[in-house]
Amino acid sequence: MAPPAAPPPQRRYGIGSVEEIAPGSWRLRVYVGSHPVTGKPIQRSQRFRGTRPAAEKALLKLRAKAEQEKHAGVRATTPTKVTVAAVLDAHLAASRNSLAPGTLAAYDSARKLHVPEGFGKKRVDALTSQSFRDLYAWLEEQGLSDASIWKVYALMSGALTRAVREHGVDFDSKLMVTPRKPTARKRQMATDEELARLLRASASLGDEWPFLLRLACATGMRRGELVALRWSSLDGHVLYVDASVVATEGLLLSKSTKTGHARYVHIDDVTAECWASLHHARNALLAPKGVDLARDSFVFAGVPDGSRPIRPDRISKVWDALRTDLSVNPKLEFRALRNWHISTLDALGFDLAKIGRRVGHSQPNSATAMTSHYSLAEQKVDAEMAVAVGVRLAQIDEVLVQLSSD
Repeated sequence: MAPPAAPPPQRRYGIGSVEEIAPGSWRLRVYVGSHPVTGKPIQRSQRFRGTRPAAEKALLKLRAKAEQEKHAGVRATTPTKVTVAAVLDAHLAASRNSLAPGTLAAYDSARKLHVPEGFGKKRVDALTSQSFRDLYAWLEEQGLSDASIWKVYALMSGALTRAVREHGVDFDSKLMVTPRKPTARKRQMATDEELARLLRASASLGDEWPFLLRLACATGMRRGELVALRWSSLDGHVLYVDASVVATEGLLLSKSTKTGHARYVHIDDVTAECWASLHHARNALLAPKGVDLARDSFVFAGVPDGSRPIRPDRISKVWDALRTDLSVNPKLEFRALRNWHISTLDALGFDLAKIGRRVGHSQPNSATAMTSHYSLAEQKVDAEMAVAVGVRLAQIDEVLVQLSSD
């Protein structure tokens, strides 16, 4: 029996090696560093045809090039003539798992509709401050609002910052000109009579809709957070808000809250009773089928057993239909209930930072936003806010009774 064939001869030269893979054909390898996560060595390889001495000379050139790139801080994959379009596309692709679907869709739209092809073909290292001024002026000529132009700026700024930080693209951020800031829209506030009329009209849609509107007023929660609630979310009078439902590409996905932090939110007695009443009604509906309502099923569900939540945009559509039928202020969006909650607590003198924690605003110190730092003192204040909002909702109920008697 013949002995096994010897492995192809190799010669190692410090950070590189020459390996014969076939007669007259060689694989050159050069060590260029370690993977930042696994720590495993990273190598560059190159095929070469010719004699061994020629291969050894080619290895030295490959090694010299790798050393030069290493000292210059340039990644081998970084393009030297990268365009604005390439930077924007790479940024959007890298952001698909970090941005909310709505935000990502808005950026995608801005990229397709408001970044002209000519500007996209510009090299990033050739951009000047005048390049951005010309772009903003052209967008304004096209009839874009300040808000839309600002969205283009935000997309550009994020993409260029990422390109410099992660890919070593040559660009001076000081050249990035800031466009005119859009005028903040005046927040619309619902009056007691408008809320009462909307609540009364929502009763015709089923028992969950008046409760959903009341819960939005009682907690200031976002619509995605409302539809993510499960029956297990409430413990006594305290809701645990740790998720949000988003609709993307025809699918409903559950993700973390907008700020990425879970929070506890107290509710008043009447709202807690409404929760229990709806839970009882759901169980009664399923009882003839011999099915029990699961604790982890959704409160605001698209199916009787609560296995699937309603779409967040369904809330806005129902709200808009109710508002239109009642001829209520056309600028009054569903988020007006969140504004009502915040403004009510502010008018009652509660600390804005405490209100912000309750409704899930971003906190200056992320550590204080974590549920693990929900101290007894904060629980007490949050409970007081719940009671205070409950008193205001009782006033809405009185208006509702008056409207029903008329």
